[in-house]
Amino acid sequence: MKLNRQLIIALVALIGLTFASCEREYDAPLLTEPTVEIGDEGIITIAKYKEMFTSVPEEGKIIEEDFAIRAVVVGNDISGNIYKQIYVEDATGGLSIGIDQNNIANDYPVGQEVVIKLQGLAATSYGGVIQLGMNNNNPKNTRIPYEIAKKHLLKNQWPDAKKAMPKVTTMGSITDAMIGTLIQLEGVYFEKGGELNYADQEMNAVNRILRDKSGKSLYVRNSKYATFANDKLPKGNGTVVAILSKFGSDYQLFLRSADDCFGFSGKEPETSGGTDTPTPDQPSTGAVIYSEEFAKDLGKMTPISVAGTQTWRVNTAYKNANMSGFADGKSNANEDWLVSPAFDLTAAKSFSISFEHTINKGNVANMKSEQTLWASDNYSGDVKSATWTQVTITTYPTGTDWNYVKSGAINLPASLLGKANVVFAFKYLATDASSANWQIRALKVTSDGGKLTAGGTTPTPQPQPEPNPNPNPEQPATGKLLFPGADFEDWSLMEKGKSLLFPLGKIVEQSPNGRNGKALHINGTPAGNDYMITAAGAGEKSGSTITLYINGKAGKSLSFMVYKVDGSLAVFNLDEFGTKGHVISPADGEIILKPTEKTFNDKPANSYANGSIDTQGKWLKITLDISSFSKLAKEKNLFSIKVGKAVAYDLLIDDITIQ
Repeated sequence: MKLNRQLIIALVALIGLTFASCEREYDAPLLTEPTVEIGDEGIITIAKYKEMFTSVPEEGKIIEEDFAIRAVVVGNDISGNIYKQIYVEDATGGLSIGIDQNNIANDYPVGQEVVIKLQGLAATSYGGVIQLGMNNNNPKNTRIPYEIAKKHLLKNQWPDAKKAMPKVTTMGSITDAMIGTLIQLEGVYFEKGGELNYADQEMNAVNRILRDKSGKSLYVRNSKYATFANDKLPKGNGTVVAILSKFGSDYQLFLRSADDCFGFSGKEPETSGGTDTPTPDQPSTGAVIYSEEFAKDLGKMTPISVAGTQTWRVNTAYKNANMSGFADGKSNANEDWLVSPAFDLTAAKSFSISFEHTINKGNVANMKSEQTLWASDNYSGDVKSATWTQVTITTYPTGTDWNYVKSGAINLPASLLGKANVVFAFKYLATDASSANWQIRALKVTSDGGKLTAGGTTPTPQPQPEPNPNPNPEQPATGKLLFPGADFEDWSLMEKGKSLLFPLGKIVEQSPNGRNGKALHINGTPAGNDYMITAAGAGEKSGSTITLYINGKAGKSLSFMVYKVDGSLAVFNLDEFGTKGHVISPADGEIILKPTEKTFNDKPANSYANGSIDTQGKWLKITLDISSFSKLAKEKNLFSIKVGKAVAYDLLIDDITIQ
């Protein structure tokens, strides 16, 4: 045993000596600088590549020509703000390359020269910008698989960051030729710098607004996955280096890391006080020269759809112009403009716009970047080719209800006074993840010396939408939510001890396919006559009706329970509407349920088995008449929904309100 211990000690010492010796004497092996020999490929520029592929199908157009591009990497995913792509640049422009891999920066650092063999790859497009990717027979994924990318993106020479220097420019000098390149903007500032974070953890990505001293602006697109997402935006004026991109008609900037923002003063931003900055707080004098009540149609306002199939329309019942990207039970990416007629301001001393508006069912954090106001003096029917100046909307609604707010008098930039062809436009944006409903009414233009252009000339006419098309799915819920979260947008409230007295039913889930957002989804076959939701009282409530909306199918019906302040309850059974065996459908119109001897004045009893539900994909409104109630319960039980047992339910419920 003694010998063995000594042997072990000797071996350990020897091993330690060996590792120590290796550590002292080991040097990283020298590597040969990578070089690429150009074969039969013809070298083309990025500008030439974009000329070759001005329009491509969704899945991408396979490149058959034996061409190559020599360029330098100027942007990658080093911080996580740029996702699964790199940006390369040559003397003629920049290009985004989609690569289906994380941590690409390890292999393609900024400053790395690459020779890109194009044959077999695909020209792709996103947001109207030509890119480079792969035709994978899947329009939703046109990135190049990593093993293939390494065979087509060949590294040439050692990386040299000096090869990836940004071009110093101004917001007013940006053109489409600069898309995909690295630019530098000086003396700029972030709106709400020092207040907002770069990103919002409630959204995958957000737009932050960057302005120059004259008031011109650009979106800075930041991901919640960026390493700097939770850092505060710098305050004051400074320098921003970023990749310039574009989505639809909007230029965007992508930061490579937080180091791309530097030299910020930390003080209140300096502006020129100049002519491009709106002064909305100063009311405009003069007479009303134009107004729209939206009682019959959009009047002289012209809807322009840049992306998406939804468009601005009029709601004659509510007398508003409204736009929502929500349709077919889901959010849809959209860019839509509502453009005014042209105004002659050659003799104008002032020009202001006022209106009332409400915004709901979207992401509140993006409201001021997705529902905006713009003006132009060279618009001729094509919003993409016109030059637009953003005009600040001084008063926004809460974004969480249907209450209208007044905008106040919003002055156009003074630089537009004296121009002969001025228009303003409401611009709406939505994504596949979020689509707000924006409603505008009581639009009025006041001016001292301004007028509609001669003959009332309007921009290039577009087809006017039918008044109030398909009103049912998009109508806002009236009244107040019966309990917090009764529109089911904030699912975190659907817990015992928050908005609920008891946990949700086992077959209840949140659905993204609500009327204008999310909804409660009863999805499955209950084992018993089960409660799906029981909301708790939260203070005094009174009203004459409770309304809610349903959409879907169920083998049996629903039973609603409403509790009074004295603890008694009324039961409203949907299967009592119509005769036994009746199927609730759109043919029934709005359904109004009143208390009966059986369900209210005697011994309330639930009933589900005398009917079924099939709304045929449409939202049906159900109204519960509670006009005979004094007040609703302030605590404990407030409102419940029960279902019948042993049959399938696939039913959405949304917007439970009290009026």
